[in-house]
Amino acid sequence: MKNAKTMKVRTNFNPLRMMVGQKKPVQLNVEIKNKTSGTKSYSVLTKVPSFFGFDRSGLIRNKRKRAKRVKGKGKRKVTFDIYGKPGLSKGLYSIDIVVREHEKDRLDKTNEKVEHSETLRVEK
Repeated sequence: MKNAKTMKVRTNFNPLRMMVGQKKPVQLNVEIKNKTSGTKSYSVLTKVPSFFGFDRSGLIRNKRKRAKRVKGKGKRKVTFDIYGKPGLSKGLYSIDIVVREHEKDRLDKTNEKVEHSETLRVEK
């Protein structure tokens, strides 16, 4: 969990861990809370290590999603499906997350940025 002046970011996995060889993805949930009274937009960029992907083939390792028009004091949840590649072994893997705050629909200008790393546990 990371806090900034104008936003609060919480992350979690569902289920809590990935099992080696499982075909179903683990969901990374990123919840953003707008701590201001005005409407804001956010973009969430996620990067996974080479043993994972955002598609079944594991080719997509960076993914960005937008959370537009989050009202003042409101929340928005952004979800990413993470798949394990063949040959994935037991261990702890770091997932990089960057949340950027934008003014309303101006996604080309960044007001504030929060960088966070979440650890995904893989078990046999």
